[in-house]
Amino acid sequence: MFLKSFSLFFLLLVFLFYSCGKSPPSSSSQIRLLTETIITQNFIFHYAPGNRVDTNQQEIYHNWAVKQFQISIPQKIDYYKYFDQQHMGELTGYYNTNAWADVGNWAIHTIWPVDNHECIHLYTSLIGSLSDFLVKA
Repeated sequence: MFLKSFSLFFLLLVFLFYSCGKSPPSSSSQIRLLTETIITQNFIFHYAPGNRVDTNQQEIYHNWAVKQFQISIPQKIDYYKYFDQQHMGELTGYYNTNAWADVGNWAIHTIWPVDNHECIHLYTSLIGSLSDFLVKA
């Protein structure tokens, strides 16, 4: 009797573990890995087949911002473009955002084909730290 109860309890725990945990990526998200790359003068764009980035507009803004801030960029920016928040979350674990700047890796992650806002975080990191008030303004 004890063994049967223990077995049922164990099976229930296994069921709860798999049903309540983070679901594994769907087969569609596995197909939507960021396998496409475009390299421009200042960016390395990573995106999934069927998605798009506006490389021309991003380069235009980049050149304008660098001139305005009078800064020198240390390397190309890795630009990771996702279809939407779900896609971003499946690949990165960050579900509740549209974009973020990864200053330590000189990269941005975004759902937008052009994302000037996140690039500004990278550019201003070369100038110095901004207060939290100004960072999210």
